[in-house]
This record gives sequence, C-alpha cells and structure tokens, in this order.
Amino acid sequence: MIPRVQKSKHTVLQFLPLREEHVVPLDDLAPEAIRVAVRDELIRNPDSPEGIRHAAALSAVSKRLGFRGGFDGYQKQWPSLRDFMREHGLLHRKNLLAPPPEAWSVLTLRRQYLAERIFNSGRPLPKRIFTGHDFDWAFVDQHSHPPMSGPMQARYALPVVDPAEVALFLARHLRTHVSAGFNLLHDGLVHPRSDDHLVIGTWFNPTTPPDEVKEIQREDAESFRLFQQWIDRDRRGWVELIRYNRELVFLRAPDGAYDFVFRGLRDRPPPAAPFDGNLSPLDIPDVLMFHACFERWRYFQVERWSDRDEWEAETAYYAAGGDSSQYPGMREVARRWAVARGIYQAPTLATDRTALDNFVPVAVDGGSTLLVSPLVTIAELRRFLSETGYAARRAEKVDDLAAPNHDPDDLPACVNWYDAQAYARWFEQKHHRPVRLLRCAEYLRLHPGALSAGALPRRAPGTDPMQARLTNGCVDFIKPDGTRRTKWDFIGSDEHARFRSGLSWREGAGGLRFIAAIGFGEWLFEHNETSAAAINTATLQGIHDGLPVARDFFPSSSWGKYRACKIGFRLCYEVDDTTTQEVAR
Repeated sequence: MIPRVQKSKHTVLQFLPLREEHVVPLDDLAPEAIRVAVRDELIRNPDSPEGIRHAAALSAVSKRLGFRGGFDGYQKQWPSLRDFMREHGLLHRKNLLAPPPEAWSVLTLRRQYLAERIFNSGRPLPKRIFTGHDFDWAFVDQHSHPPMSGPMQARYALPVVDPAEVALFLARHLRTHVSAGFNLLHDGLVHPRSDDHLVIGTWFNPTTPPDEVKEIQREDAESFRLFQQWIDRDRRGWVELIRYNRELVFLRAPDGAYDFVFRGLRDRPPPAAPFDGNLSPLDIPDVLMFHACFERWRYFQVERWSDRDEWEAETAYYAAGGDSSQYPGMREVARRWAVARGIYQAPTLATDRTALDNFVPVAVDGGSTLLVSPLVTIAELRRFLSETGYAARRAEKVDDLAAPNHDPDDLPACVNWYDAQAYARWFEQKHHRPVRLLRCAEYLRLHPGALSAGALPRRAPGTDPMQARLTNGCVDFIKPDGTRRTKWDFIGSDEHARFRSGLSWREGAGGLRFIAAIGFGEWLFEHNETSAAAINTATLQGIHDGLPVARDFFPSSSWGKYRACKIGFRLCYEVDDTTTQEVAR
C-alpha cells in the first residue's frame, strides 16, 4: 500500500529519504532540528508500510550524513562540525540555488541535480559552481537596452562580435537557446572545467530536416558559450563548494551565506498515491500502479545521476523515432529507458492472455496481437457496481454516475475516466487479464477513419460549438420535467443524458464497432493526475476542443456533461507476453 503523504506547513528545500520509506525534511543540521524533523515525520506518516522507531530513524539520518556512532555520535561531533563551519566562513544559512525572479525559472539549478552531480557522477568535486546567487540579472530586461542594430535584428545572428550587443542578445535568447545548456551534465557552469564539451537539452522530431537540426544545435551551443563568457567576467553568481565528508558538502557565497547538500538528497516530497483523493488504491489497475511503483523506486531505492538518466532517456526516445506530438511525458520516457537498460525491473502483470468472449484480436505494430473489447455496456457497468464497493468509495465528482446511464442496458455506458479505471481493476481481478484502455495511436489504427466533412452536420457560422453539438449530436439532455433541452446552457445536477434513437455505427479493424456521430467520445489511456485523452469518435480529434487527441485532454472527473457529450470506454490487453514492460508503456 502506498501511504498518503501529508504536506508540511512550511516550504522545505530538501528531503532525506530513508530505507523504511519515511522522508525527513533536512534544512538544518543542528541536532535538535534533526530530532524535531524526525519526530514530525513519524507523526505525519504513522502508517508507512515499513515502520521505524524514533531512535532508529535518528541513527539512519546520522549515518546518511556520514557520521558514525548513531545519533549519539552525531551529537558528540556536532561541536566539531560547528567549528568547521566557522573556520570556513559559513556564517548564515541561505538558499543559494534560488536566483531572483528576474532570472526566470529557466535558469534555476535543481538542488537534487546538484547533489547527484557531486555524489553520483563519478566526477571530481568542482571548486566553484554558478547558481546565479547575487548575480546581476539586469541584462535580462530587454527594455533597458537600445534596439539591436544591423544583422542583430535577425532571428538568429551568431557569433556576436560587438560587446555592446551581447547583453541584449542573451536577454532575447535565454529561453530559446541559453536555457538548453543550463545544466550540470557538462562543466559549463563549474570551475575548474575539465573540458569544453557541452550537453545541450534540445531534441528533434524524426521529420526535422538535418540542416535545421545542425543549425539549431549550433545556435544553442554558441549562445550558451556566450553566456559562459558573460558569467565568467566576475565572481558574482558563483559559490564555492566545500566538502565536509564523503556524504556532506557545503556551498559558500562570498558574503558568508551558506547552503548544504548531501548524498541521496531529494528536492521534492515523495510521490503520493496516484490520483490521490480521486481514485482509491483499491480501484487502480496494475498497469497504472506500474508508474507509481517506478516513481517510488526512483525516490527511495536508487542512487543514480537522474539528470543524466533523463537526458539519455529523452535522447533515446527521439532516436527511436519518437515524436513530440505523441510524447508520453518525462516520467514515462524515463521508465521505458530504465526498463530497456535493465536498470529497473517492472512488476509482473497478470499472465493469462488467452482470448475472452467478445474480445476481438487485431494486429498491432511489431507483429503482436491486441485483444480489444466492444464498448462497455450499461449492463456491464451495473454488474461491476453490484459486485464491488466502488459506489461507496467513489470520490465526490463533478458529474453523477447515474445521470448519463438512463439508456437500455445494451447501449454503451457513460463514465468519467476514474470510473473506467475502477472498472478495469475489477475486470482485471475477475478475469486475470492485464487490461487497460486503448492508447491514442492504437485507437487511431483500429478506427475506420474520421467522417468526411460532408458526412458531418453543418454548423452555421458563429454558432457556439456546444450548441451545435447539442442540436446535431447523438445525445439528449433531459430536464427534470421530462422535456429535452434545446438551448445550450449550464446543465443542472438534476438533468440526465440519454442517446437519441437510431445511433449510427461503423466497423473498424476486426469488426470492432464505433459510434459514428458527434457528441460521443471514448476515454483513452494517456493521462496526467487530473485529465486524460478523450477522442471524438466522429472526427478523431479531442472531444474537448477539437485538437489532436494526444494533447487535448478532458477533465478525468467528468463524463462529458459540460461539453454536451457522453464518453464511454473499451478495454484491451496484449496476447503476446512481449514483456510486462511493454504492456505498461
């Protein structure tokens, strides 16, 4: 079970995860501060799956900071640590990794990435690092500069020769070019620099012309080198790194301000239970728990240079033909990469992959076979509700589950995305199949294709899209008095939705049936914490705004009411046990 993590009342800069899945906020090295932090953590999370006593937690923190003898040993060595701090001019604590607002968030180093560069990269400890602390960021204000002259007015003009033009050029290209090199994967932000090699965080779709790729890479590199020259002019913005032991390193600013980092540092709280507050862990299918398991593995059980891992994962995604329009998110890209490299072993899914009644086999990319169900019906939804306690567990939603399911039992059920996942979990346990929703790309391959413009109802210029969907779609909204709504407006909680008679259907791959009318969508797998892909089955665009479905997400807690539609779903699973990792993609 994944524990619910309560939020701290103050902003914590850094956390120390313990093996027992407790996390201690660690912004102060004083023994009393550590004692209080450990006590508060044990109070906040008493239900952690791996309980730990207060004394054991204190000893674990001391060991992780590089001290022997448990917490008693730490307290005995505390005077020596204070003397070390005084001798090295570490006078007052300050966040030295937070440049002022005018530097913009694009030029901020993550605290965890700095700690991992120091402790996990295998590279020598730099003497200094550029964090932007106390740096003069006035140059980023474009309005304080005169207009660029001559060729500098062009979109890109490198190299910059006139020193008077450098500040304005950097101000204009911080986001587009300089930020691509603002990382600790190379030595551009440290002293001494072992080499001049740069690692640039810019990737390209497979269709990008090679000449364009080469030109943008050149612009990124030359822009960052120009930025290097700018920050190398004086010591402002730079802080010294001072090692205390193998596990603890201090940062010191010229004015005596100090900060510290340690091995295993995390700069964010641990990942909470997925869909926290919207979907009980009891109702989450295994395929979605994969992602939660991976995130907790990264947080608690692995000591790697995650900044480099993520860069390599991103590079591998695009090198393998990945496209930004189908980008599944950094966490998923990182998970796939870790699985492919053998770094991470995914949990095992249900192993029974024989065909179930009504599931249609269809070929998918790579020569494997996908078994796909028809749209889940109202009768099947009711069976699920009667056999589980889901109705009682169901979180308070924007939309009522009963309101859109007043049709005959053999018609498609209408649910929100969370409901679809809970149904999948029940089905998974009942039939021992690793079911999930279809992915966007899979759905588009199985569907017979979008209706032609001539087959779609015409919408008069200036007509509200929701009014057009209400008028010409396949769904009626019924008022409390039993009359059909004809004007689009706020849909009350006392109204319900039902299909119009004579639903139009089309056949796709393997004889799968799809509703061919505006006003109906299907939930798909792609999602974030609060929204998910929902496709218009007539246009094959997102049913929310009519954009490409992979980036036109719909609120996961809605069944479609506020966009004048119904949204259903179907299940699928792979026949071929290619690997559980691929199933979880």
